[in-house]
Amino acid sequence: MSIDKDIMTVPGLFYNPDKDVSPRLITEQDADNFFYAQCIAGDITDGYHGAPSFGMGTAQRLLKEGKKVELYEHTLTRGKRKGEKELRRREVSCGDPWEIVLSTYAVNNLSEEVALLNARLARILRASDWDNENKEVILWKPKKLKAA
Repeated sequence: MSIDKDIMTVPGLFYNPDKDVSPRLITEQDADNFFYAQCIAGDITDGYHGAPSFGMGTAQRLLKEGKKVELYEHTLTRGKRKGEKELRRREVSCGDPWEIVLSTYAVNNLSEEVALLNARLARILRASDWDNENKEVILWKPKKLKAA
């Protein structure tokens, strides 16, 4: 039970007394989706900024639709600036949520390391993030990092 939306990054029964009539189930997929959205959007209250110019609504939509963002060079075809080139953004299909997260950082000229730092700041530890034998946190990492 919490009024903090961040708890929605953890699978289980969730109840917000300010918004819910009864507890609701947050599946692992729901929790992962909310986590990835927070990686993109950030949370100023919690001290991490996410990818500039991407809010929670856009982050959730990109993840739901399976779209990453990329830059492309566009040549203007009319008007005073005809013939000039500019960078624009477009969305393309992508099935990997971490690739979607990375794309929002890349179009802002930010590295995978910055995206990973934001992901780790967004992460509320789950049981799978704890090494009981060594009594230490297992830092979150994507299934595959782009950079070696």
